[in-house]
Amino acid sequence: MPLTVLNVGYPLARVAEDTAGGAEQVLAMLDEGLVRAGHRSVVIAPAGSECKGEFLPSLPVPDILDDAAQQSARRELREIVQRVVNSLSPDIVHLHGIDFLDYLPHPGVPVLVTLHLPPAWYPSQAFSPLRPDTHLVCVSESQARACPPGTEITAVVENGVRLDRFGPGIHKQDYVLGLGRICPEKGFHLAMDAASACGIPFLLAATVFEYPSHRAYFEECIRPRLKDGHEFLGPVGIEKRRELLAAAKCLLIPSLVPETSSLVAMEAMACGTPVVGFRAGALWEIIRHGETGFLVDSVEEMAQAIPAAAKLDPEACRREVEARFSSDRMIEQYLELYEQVAAARKQRAWSKSVGSGMQAFLVRDAAEPDAAEIERLKPEWEALWHACPGATSFQRPEWILTWIQSFQPAEPMLITVRRNGRLVGLAPLLIYSDRDERVLAFMGGGVSDYLDVLVEQEQERRHADQIVRLIWNQIMQESSRWDRVDFTDLPSNSLLLQHSPRIIIQDFEIEQHDACPVIKVCATPSDVRNLVPARQLRNLRNARARLKRAGQARIELATAETLDRFLDALIRLHGHRWQQNGSPGVLADEVVQQFHRRVAVQLLEKGVVRLYGLVLDGRIIASLYSFVEADAVRFYLQAYDPEFAWLSPGTQIIGAMIEDAVRAGKTEIDLLRGREAYKYAWGARDVPTFRLQLRKRAEHTPAVDRRIAA
Repeated sequence: MPLTVLNVGYPLARVAEDTAGGAEQVLAMLDEGLVRAGHRSVVIAPAGSECKGEFLPSLPVPDILDDAAQQSARRELREIVQRVVNSLSPDIVHLHGIDFLDYLPHPGVPVLVTLHLPPAWYPSQAFSPLRPDTHLVCVSESQARACPPGTEITAVVENGVRLDRFGPGIHKQDYVLGLGRICPEKGFHLAMDAASACGIPFLLAATVFEYPSHRAYFEECIRPRLKDGHEFLGPVGIEKRRELLAAAKCLLIPSLVPETSSLVAMEAMACGTPVVGFRAGALWEIIRHGETGFLVDSVEEMAQAIPAAAKLDPEACRREVEARFSSDRMIEQYLELYEQVAAARKQRAWSKSVGSGMQAFLVRDAAEPDAAEIERLKPEWEALWHACPGATSFQRPEWILTWIQSFQPAEPMLITVRRNGRLVGLAPLLIYSDRDERVLAFMGGGVSDYLDVLVEQEQERRHADQIVRLIWNQIMQESSRWDRVDFTDLPSNSLLLQHSPRIIIQDFEIEQHDACPVIKVCATPSDVRNLVPARQLRNLRNARARLKRAGQARIELATAETLDRFLDALIRLHGHRWQQNGSPGVLADEVVQQFHRRVAVQLLEKGVVRLYGLVLDGRIIASLYSFVEADAVRFYLQAYDPEFAWLSPGTQIIGAMIEDAVRAGKTEIDLLRGREAYKYAWGARDVPTFRLQLRKRAEHTPAVDRRIAA
């Protein structure tokens, strides 16, 4: 079956086969290969790009490539990508930019990301994307090994070049060549020095993009070396590139960073021209030392290798590329990967549950005074929670059952899914009135930072998919009771986002709802010095020094005996702080206070609640309320006495929480909803949450997916 593949290029580089950027050349070859194979190829790239398939231009590449231009281009691209995904529903989205995290589409479509650049250049979140169905591809084995430990690499697909565009020449001429982009990391000034050392002209066919650092490098390091017969040719088209490569004695690659691949090295070898390059990254995978070129470690060694390279066999270089680096091989591997990912997605979406023994139920009449019906689920609910990787404290039975007891929803709608009688799925929902609409939403709203279903995932993945579809079926069976579904605060790994009822719903929308700043602990450090920015560590040390001089101070954790006192302090301090801002604060409502008093007792017994107090001369001057889970600590709320603001009590108590989390080997410190500036001072980065809304068609008749209602 033909696929629809949406390729998205870096927003500040035009896509074409004769451009200087390797990622852009690869994208152009993939686009042509998709069209040739009968698939639908759609490309989003800057205006002026050259594509064989359907081309959707983004902003033109600006003249000055400063931070403002980059941010503007990313914002524009994010809107375009989501709009195109919504309208086309492609089978695969393939992203190629280093900044792909800025325009990842909402969950619901498989995404392939090719990491074209050195792993150290990407933010840490790139290697553990929270968005489901997001697959990382490397372009060399050395690049894959350089990724952070634990990174899931879906495939390694080496780059390739068009063999019909490049071929050996008849005569070699007296020069060596440099090709690519003019930027400091490419180190072309060193190649010029090596060529000067052995008395041979160096021709540089390269593009200077208008990044300030690139232009400065050209003016300060390249232009002064244009002597001894060296020439700067500027950018060249593909025909001129082939001509230059075929006639050169060798190609020089003096890269100062670990190259993940090298199209120019492959092109040179396809033209029968050996390559001399620094021993960096994937070059050792491409160059056979002493056969198709030389790997060197210094300018002096490069100068010595130039005359030796001229004696290597051009036919050996060509044979190597034909055997390993053809674009046809690369395209075939990507097409196979597209088909595998699309097929896996389709199988997950449509797998049947005949014989699975699964069935969905609606727990009715659950409101007070009949909440005992839900209470009876508590032991099964807790077992299900433990079988759901990634579930948070906000989905625990203690949290939701206490929420029901405290807020007494008028119309609960609790959906359970059972397999052979065992609870394997649960959706705690409710219906409330919003003006003239009846809205279906999650229970727990208002006091929860993540809302979601619980779906057992310890069994085969297809069973998890079936559970979610049964929940959607049950929701649709009850559609006479609601006008709109509004699921907010969904984490990016929520299975609800992957299984939307598009067939029977007219207005369906997924959008980013909010964000939770998160500190990722990639590897357990010895202390916070490896995790927290140096400036914030200085603030913490200075605050502790001031506290030590102020009196007898210590950090305490609430126990069963002191919990009430600590909660009283939290409520009091939080109220004082917000009153200064003219706002009552989230703990001002007595119902909310009673909720936390009830739930904290239960979760403290489970070892989940960790309530900190900063005590100075016997007086609690700051408090922090957090939850401890298997791999994460979640920071829920903090408050401090404004009278002691000069001691930075908030900084001190958060620092204590982070230190405890590091010592306990947690991999995530989640500062939860709210983008307060102080959270980012600790090195936190936003992790998005999502909102799923849908409305029924006016003529809608409730429908059930009979294929899985076993």
